[in-house]
Amino acid sequence: QPLDLAGAANAGFSDEIPEDRKGGWTDQGRENDLRALPAGTLNRHGTEFFILSPEKNGGRSCIMLGGKHRMYFAHTAEAPQSRPVQGRFLYLLHAIAWPPGNSRTGIGTVELVHADRSVTRIAVTGADVGNWWNPEPASNAEIAWTAENPQSIIGLYASSFELRKANPVSVAFTPVNPETVWMVAGVSLGDRKATFSAEQERDVYVVPNREWLPLEVN
Repeated sequence: QPLDLAGAANAGFSDEIPEDRKGGWTDQGRENDLRALPAGTLNRHGTEFFILSPEKNGGRSCIMLGGKHRMYFAHTAEAPQSRPVQGRFLYLLHAIAWPPGNSRTGIGTVELVHADRSVTRIAVTGADVGNWWNPEPASNAEIAWTAENPQSIIGLYASSFELRKANPVSVAFTPVNPETVWMVAGVSLGDRKATFSAEQERDVYVVPNREWLPLEVN
């Protein structure tokens, strides 16, 4: 069951002006954003994520979070739910930019408040998510979606976490790495553990660069 992120979303997938500290996604301009991701339902092995439409949510479609060295991104985001959501497993559709060099490095914290007001905290590390550029799977980070923009192959990851309690009424996200930007595009709850493999088939893209040029064939 997808969670409602409409109130927590703070950025769009598209960015028109790079580094103006106002734009969407990673604020790197229209040549390097996530506008290729369509709104609506994304299904990965039976796990459904709902991608917000920026046109229907004031230009906001995702959660962008930055550490203390990138404070022009939000440092926390909370998504209260109108009612408790069933499920003992949390699934994230997310990615990072400017990743740390070590997969054990902390990326962020997910904090869930349950119907009885108890709190569950989940630590997200480099084993659970990866760079949105040239995505590579990890032990708990399967590539859930890929495309390309003018600068790179891009993608998002799906990760699974078991909860001690069900029925969260709110979920909040906080980054912990000072350099890394954490992007959350979808959150769902379910009743089964999704096993993600570091070995998986994935699409291969070739984009124009210094080594590869497009060839027009008449």
